Amino acid sequence: MGGLWGVAVPVFLVFSMNGIVAACTNAAALNSVEPAIAGSAAALLGSFQYGSGIISSLLLAVIPGERTILMVSIICAFVLLSAVMGFPKAPAEKPKEQPQRQEAA
Repeated sequence: MGGLWGVAVPVFLVFSMNGIVAACTNAAALNSVEPAIAGSAAALLGSFQYGSGIISSLLLAVIPGERTILMVSIICAFVLLSAVMGFPKAPAEKPKEQPQRQEAA
């Protein structure tokens, strides 16, 4: 599936979800830092967004092939990379100690 629909449908799906996901993740990330460094954290998030756009543009320019399929492939790769980074391995939990029951006499 190439041409206009090969780009329009995946781009629509990604960017329609991006509007909700980006706002929520930025708010959650900025909520977890101290207020004194919130500006620096917001700038870092913005640089990550611009940086990912730069990297995807460079990949599109450097890799030979049919552009529409390549663009959709790069978008899908970044979506999968984001999903992998969004679900890190959970640390092992310590088993909870069971409270000891007192027997009734």
